[in-house]
Amino acid sequence: MSLAEGRLLLFFLLLLAMCAQTLAFKAARGWAPSRSSTSLAMKAASSEGKQFVKSVVATLSSLAIMGAPPAIAANYGGFGSTYSEVLDPKTAVLADDAKGSEDVKAGIAGISDLQKTVANLKADLQKDSQVDLFDRVRKELNPGNARIVLNKYNQAFSEDTQRGTDRLIRAFLQDITELSREVQVKPGKPRADTKVNIVVKRLDAAEKALADLSAFYPR
Repeated sequence: MSLAEGRLLLFFLLLLAMCAQTLAFKAARGWAPSRSSTSLAMKAASSEGKQFVKSVVATLSSLAIMGAPPAIAANYGGFGSTYSEVLDPKTAVLADDAKGSEDVKAGIAGISDLQKTVANLKADLQKDSQVDLFDRVRKELNPGNARIVLNKYNQAFSEDTQRGTDRLIRAFLQDITELSREVQVKPGKPRADTKVNIVVKRLDAAEKALADLSAFYPR
């Protein structure tokens, strides 16, 4: 089950829970017109609604065991997610005009530049844990600019293949968005080792997403 399908299922189940509770309440009121009986009906409706919500939770828990919507909280990359919803690059299908597309060529070159940027940032951080990366990340890994590059690259593939590449693109964009916050250091305070590890881990995740994206296009 995809991330979008998981969200849709969760929304649908919660909507059913609210509808069931409302219908139970209205039915109960129709059966008991007096004030005292209405109070009892409201309690009954509330009880039925709670019971239905419990069943919804139980259903979601079962789906979690089977590996479904908990993917809602997971993202591809180095922070707890998997490759399960990303197509195998070997099965990638190119769009008909991919080879001659200038946008695709620009996207391929852009991914290469992004890979170099991420590698340089990681190398500089490993040389000097206190290096200032904030301005460089904001300029060289700007999410808006990166999205344009990656969308051009994505034009190389069929719609089915884009189900895999889209997920990788979203993951990379999330990684660099979080990175701009994680590289910040308070004035006058050194970057702690734990903070360094977090930044390195984020760079590793971004690097892997780009490498996997690059693997989809045959060289």
